[in-house]
Amino acid sequence: EYVTFRANARNSADGVKIARGTEFFIQEGGLFLALKSMLAHADLSTSTIFSQTQAKISKAEMNLDYLYKRSSAIKILMQKHPEKAGATIQSVLDPKETSSRFLPLSTQLIAVKTQIHDADEALSRDRDQLEEARTIRKFLDKATPLLNSEPNGFALAQKLSAIETEVRREIDLSNKAQLIAINQIAFELDSTHKRFTALFESDTLTSTLRPSRLTPMALGLIGGLFSGVLLVLILSAWQRAKRGCKRSPNS
Repeated sequence: EYVTFRANARNSADGVKIARGTEFFIQEGGLFLALKSMLAHADLSTSTIFSQTQAKISKAEMNLDYLYKRSSAIKILMQKHPEKAGATIQSVLDPKETSSRFLPLSTQLIAVKTQIHDADEALSRDRDQLEEARTIRKFLDKATPLLNSEPNGFALAQKLSAIETEVRREIDLSNKAQLIAINQIAFELDSTHKRFTALFESDTLTSTLRPSRLTPMALGLIGGLFSGVLLVLILSAWQRAKRGCKRSPNS
């Protein structure tokens, strides 16, 4: 796809200068809007995570606490009644099902431990997601106010990169969730900046079009012809009016 800039100027150098200025204006404004959209999307995403994931974590923690208590209760029963422990079997049922209470205690314990493992894994993923959101929010708290004070897209990109570096120094890089979040921010900033920096770099052609000398001549001829016809019509109307005035006394 090609974009054509046309500029009216006194000479070729001035025309190219105006076209280049228009090109930079589009890059600068486009980059600002892209960065603004990126921050708005991140703000919405983190807000959703805070409202939904925190509730999921609380519920998962309660469920995990129940499973640990269930596991401890089964172990106590196995110690008190070793003769009822029974043999382990391959099929593991959901410990919340009513039928599971009639299984051997050892089988029930395996089922509960499986549930604990699954719940603990899901809880770990939710906590990592929440940690990522907190890191992004830390960046947003410092970055968002710049939208009201820095309208220049390229200058804004530099300041956002500086904030990303600052937040990177503040977080715990040994925490994988925090590291993933800050790396994602750095990637999005870099890719957005490069996209608009290279917006018009490929296949840029500059040409100067001089107005044709025939155009003023043609306009002059048309104007002269129109004036001549108009003059003939005026003279003809004046002659008719004059003859009408001469005849009126004899009538």
